Amino acid sequence: MDDWISIEERLPEVGEEVIVNYPGGVTCNKFRGKMPNGSLDWRRFIINAEGEVTHWRPLPEPPKVTESDMSNILTEKQAEETINMERSEVALRSYQERMRRIRLIEQYAVEVLRGFVISAAPGRINDFDIKVAVTYATDLAEAVIKATEEKQLSEKTDV
Repeated sequence: MDDWISIEERLPEVGEEVIVNYPGGVTCNKFRGKMPNGSLDWRRFIINAEGEVTHWRPLPEPPKVTESDMSNILTEKQAEETINMERSEVALRSYQERMRRIRLIEQYAVEVLRGFVISAAPGRINDFDIKVAVTYATDLAEAVIKATEEKQLSEKTDV
């Protein structure tokens, strides 16, 4: 059955999306009507389609979706959402752990610096001394936290 309609025979309704035939192929277009100069205005979904439309046909009806199809679609969607939620939770826990470590390092570094300032002779602290103390305090804090975490991990694996 040849259900292609010649544009000479009849045009689609304005705004109707249809399958159109060009000399070089077939694509989907929306008919926008006749222009004042008499030419036909098509919204081309494939920009590089060349030539003038010769024939058109209505789009076919979409396939019927069964309850089973919907069930499969929902199951896949739910699985994807669950995976995304789990990834988000892992990322959040990782972020929270990094922030906890940063706070511990800051707290420990502040205590080390406080001791440095208290023990230093008044008026004898310069920028270099402060930089050295900050670096030392940060490195020391990171080492203490790492050692504590390793100890906790070994205690968990021993149990």
